[in-house]
Amino acid sequence: MLGHLYSLQKFQSIQISEISHFFLTNLTRLCCYHRPFTILHTAMFFFGLLTCYLLTTCLLPGTTATSRADPDIDLININDIYGPGHVNTRCQNKICPVYTVQDVGLPSVIEVRDYQDSYWVSTTYYEPINGSCIEGEAMRALYIQLYNFYKGVNTMGLLIDRTLPVRVMRQFNREDNKNYCYTMFYLPEIYSMNPPAPLSVEIFMGYNYRKRCYTLQVKGRFSWKRATRLHEALLKFLKKKKITTTTNSDIILDIYTGYGVPLEEKYAEVLICDENVSYK
Repeated sequence: MLGHLYSLQKFQSIQISEISHFFLTNLTRLCCYHRPFTILHTAMFFFGLLTCYLLTTCLLPGTTATSRADPDIDLININDIYGPGHVNTRCQNKICPVYTVQDVGLPSVIEVRDYQDSYWVSTTYYEPINGSCIEGEAMRALYIQLYNFYKGVNTMGLLIDRTLPVRVMRQFNREDNKNYCYTMFYLPEIYSMNPPAPLSVEIFMGYNYRKRCYTLQVKGRFSWKRATRLHEALLKFLKKKKITTTTNSDIILDIYTGYGVPLEEKYAEVLICDENVSYK
């Protein structure tokens, strides 16, 4: 559906661009080659300029005469996914990972979730920029490849419905004592038996085993710096409660809203997960 909308906008953008060019060209001829050049001609000229501006900017904001898909279009058009409570409420018509909420006696601001086994499509690692995993050209280029996988750039040419969240993770590598980043999308369970393979060598399929995650909501403006602080605060709190996890150094930021969403509706989550918790 988004593809059809984008194609329609592309067609309309070209049509409006051509109309504006024709209108402005002939208006210039009318005003400049006819004498005398009266106040009426001046008014007509500037009215024409205003009309062209409105046609090209106000009627179709953000559209261009290009056939390349915009990888942010899914994020721009999900203004309605924000809402309190369970993550599935926020996902609405998009597919999210399956989990159950557990009551283990922690404050309500910390949601304890037991996630089931799942597949994720991930980028290869990239280095953080100024400590952030959500900035830089490398992250952007890999994100586009990840997006294209869902748009049919895979071994089956299969179009896959976009899912939420966009998960960005930072892991510490003990071999070289450096942090590395990954960006990933959840793969719906329907494709888990025979998933299409990526065509890019920088995209791969990953399997996440069931795990327990301690989750903090991030409402409003979020950044990697804020996610890091929340991660540290949550980790410190869990240690006070004598809750140890196996992935203390991993920062997981699940992003549910993106560009174009009003500040008060922006939403993300910070997770600390433990794969050694046994549950049914």
